[in-house]
Amino acid sequence: MTIEFTTPLVDFGPFRALVGNNRAKLDLRILNEVSYAEGTNTNTISGKISLFELRLLTATPGLQFIGVVFKDFTFSFDHDGGPSFKPGVDAVRFYGPLAFVGILEDYISDAFKGVSILGLKLKTYLEITYTEVRVGVTFGLEDIKMGPVLRVTNCVLSAGIIVPFERKPVRAAFGFAREDEKFNITVYGFGGGGFLTIEVSEKRMEKIEGALEATYTLAFDFGIVATGLARIAIGVYFKLERGDEDDENSKDEVVLRGYVRATGRLSVLGLISITAEFYADLQYRQLGSESAVTAHARLTVSIDILFFHVSVALEFFYNLQGSISDESLTGGRGARAVGAADEPTSFGDLMSREDWEQYCAAFAA
Repeated sequence: MTIEFTTPLVDFGPFRALVGNNRAKLDLRILNEVSYAEGTNTNTISGKISLFELRLLTATPGLQFIGVVFKDFTFSFDHDGGPSFKPGVDAVRFYGPLAFVGILEDYISDAFKGVSILGLKLKTYLEITYTEVRVGVTFGLEDIKMGPVLRVTNCVLSAGIIVPFERKPVRAAFGFAREDEKFNITVYGFGGGGFLTIEVSEKRMEKIEGALEATYTLAFDFGIVATGLARIAIGVYFKLERGDEDDENSKDEVVLRGYVRATGRLSVLGLISITAEFYADLQYRQLGSESAVTAHARLTVSIDILFFHVSVALEFFYNLQGSISDESLTGGRGARAVGAADEPTSFGDLMSREDWEQYCAAFAA
């Protein structure tokens, strides 16, 4: 037996049933199957809510910031599989104090629609954080490949504007590649890469940040017996960021960091895997009139044998000279071992903030 039901929906709470000239509706289907031979009685419920919008509210009634438009929202429930939901998000809209974000996005999209440079089409981007909105355009250069000799990839140019939520000037931003997506140059086994970003306001250059890195990778394969990979990277990171002129507590910041990262992986018969990573950096940081030189090193070793996994990390921080009152890039003097003590190991002990941000960035693209 099958029962089908359709009804239009109305607004309630954050739910908006009217999107443009289309009104949301609910389609519901109930299926009952009876097997007298097997003595079973099963029910399956499925449905779909068509085009609608959810508006996120604050504690103040009527003050709306963000609306999420859904093309549809399907759901089903049965005895064997349980409930399942499949939302289809179509767009994100901005209201109230954030309405300018949607205007900026539409303006940039319309202004550069169909525009190309050297045959490469421009792409627009919109990024929102707790402190600012970034909107602009990017275009990627074609990869350069010359057989096994030379390979240049991920060359992306960007230009945009930054609108802070705080009382700071609007800035223009220009970049070549990004910190989480560096350009890459490979010559045989030797490689390198980096990025550069510049932010300027109407009065001055507000920020310049970049990095250059050289790498070498060596891989070996002994058939089904063992495979491995070794990689070493040496790089330099720099940043200069000006403080807010209208905030007496805001200070100029300078960071210069040299680092080396060595990684090795070995797999034996596909049953035993050993991974080791060594990272060390020497950093100079100046914040206003205060400055500090710090050293940091971390060694992580992981072993996997079938379903057994163990990981041990040793991390070391040391202040070589000076100090900064709000120092957040060092952890003081001394070293600590992780995973060797009797106390349970936490997730934060096994993965640093830098590694976690790099991991998240890989899924955000």
